[in-house]
Amino acid sequence: MVTATTTTTTTTTSRYTMMLVFGAVIFFYYVIFNLGKILESSKNKPKWTKSFDKDRLSRLVIVFGKYELDETKFYVLVLASIVLLVAFGVQLGIWCRQRKEEALLLVKKKEEEEDELLDEKDDILRNTYGTMTVLHPSHDNSIMSSKNSIAASLAHNIEGMEASGNFISAVLSQMWNHMNIAVSNAVKDALEPTLKELKPVSLHFVQLDLGDVPIKTQNMFIHRVDLECNIGDRIEKHAGIQIDVDVVWDGNCDIMLQATMSQSAKVTFGVKKIKLSGRMHILLSPLTTELPIISAVQYGFTNPPDLQLSFSGAVKVLNKLHIVQSVLPSVIQSALAGVLVLPQRLVMPMDLGTYDFLDTYQPPKGMVRITVVEGRGFRVLRKHLLNDIPDVYCEIALGASEKFKTSTQYDNLSPSWKESCDFILYDMDQKIYVQAFDKNKIALDPDDKLGKAEISVRDLFKKRSAIELELELDDDKTGCFIRVSSELFHLSDQLHSLSSPIYAGENNLSGLVTIIVTKAFDIPIRKEDAATCVKVVYGEGSDHERTFCT
Repeated sequence: MVTATTTTTTTTTSRYTMMLVFGAVIFFYYVIFNLGKILESSKNKPKWTKSFDKDRLSRLVIVFGKYELDETKFYVLVLASIVLLVAFGVQLGIWCRQRKEEALLLVKKKEEEEDELLDEKDDILRNTYGTMTVLHPSHDNSIMSSKNSIAASLAHNIEGMEASGNFISAVLSQMWNHMNIAVSNAVKDALEPTLKELKPVSLHFVQLDLGDVPIKTQNMFIHRVDLECNIGDRIEKHAGIQIDVDVVWDGNCDIMLQATMSQSAKVTFGVKKIKLSGRMHILLSPLTTELPIISAVQYGFTNPPDLQLSFSGAVKVLNKLHIVQSVLPSVIQSALAGVLVLPQRLVMPMDLGTYDFLDTYQPPKGMVRITVVEGRGFRVLRKHLLNDIPDVYCEIALGASEKFKTSTQYDNLSPSWKESCDFILYDMDQKIYVQAFDKNKIALDPDDKLGKAEISVRDLFKKRSAIELELELDDDKTGCFIRVSSELFHLSDQLHSLSSPIYAGENNLSGLVTIIVTKAFDIPIRKEDAATCVKVVYGEGSDHERTFCT
């Protein structure tokens, strides 16, 4: 239908264009002819006078067959020709606009066809997840051809509904007095063991009150998710609802800590203000057909939240306590990452009688390989009254994962690395954090920060998996750039990647072992004395040893 309309319009426009061009050619021919006659007849005149020789002009005619035009008809012809030229210009503009619309229509149609193809290929992601999953080898041509399509399909914006978040803010405001006590106790239990182990100053809480300013939520996005539980012989699919929301807290808290510098020297100081902001996801899953419909609620931060602390008291005046200002925020961040940042989530069962953790388990999206390609724009620095060419290295992290550190490129304003590291990806909105440093040759002198940048995995794959990021330092652009690229690998039950050289290397992954501890039973102690946890050790005594506790 669109094609037929376009063809008819094009034919009609072309006919009008040919007529207009033909008329314009005739007009200009006769105008030039008459101007030549006028100039020839008046070249002997000493000057142009106001009197107009009508007889002479009437003899200088434009011949259309046997007809001759006098002065009046000549001007009528000029006016008609001007109108004709204006119409010609209008028709030409319409024709150009139609050509542009046709081109845009073709591009849109092509994009729609590509989107349909990506939706079909998105089914490739639904592979069998078990206790042992591996990565598809990239030398397989069929997988290579689909890998970019998978990444592009995941990067596409998902369908859902937007909301302001005022409803949750209102609920939190009404229950804040109760939340204050519950959250304060949870924070104290989580942080105090770590604070006591701090060096050279150990800390413990004297008072912990989060104040009367409740947490606010905004920019809510609600969408449906389909979960697939393929673990061992268990193959199930569950529906769920995910709520992504920005959490903002500007709290006027009253927190007092005591710093023990020696057995006799103890100093008390306070934290008077906390600013916290981050993107949180709330997953309602699995959904059932029986009340209360929702089996469990999971919640956590997609990326480490931003945290700022304002101190008061002795920390402002004692040099020995200055380290607290930098260490304490990182301790809190680390504690949050351990329980409330992906891949960690807190789970709240709605019905303990039917709750099963395996129903709420979400496997990773896959593995993403991030490559630090090169940098540019670095400048000579001024240090100790001398010019210093920076020795640049980068640190890369995905969400709350461990940081990967590149090699150092010495005395180089345009460093090149082409070094990669593999990360397990749990959400396309997880962010890639890039930070550049200038390595100092003096051991006790900390490395200088050159800037940092961040981008979500979704946005990176929208940029065709490669992008140049500009570094910022103290919220100002530096003019320095780091180029990164990425590649997405989906999980499969095939074992090719365990032996493929493509996945060999210190920072590369060849497979994923998932250990799920759901429950314990027949513990030989009294219930009232039980405070049980499970410790899991993988690869004990090897270079790859890993330990975690429930």
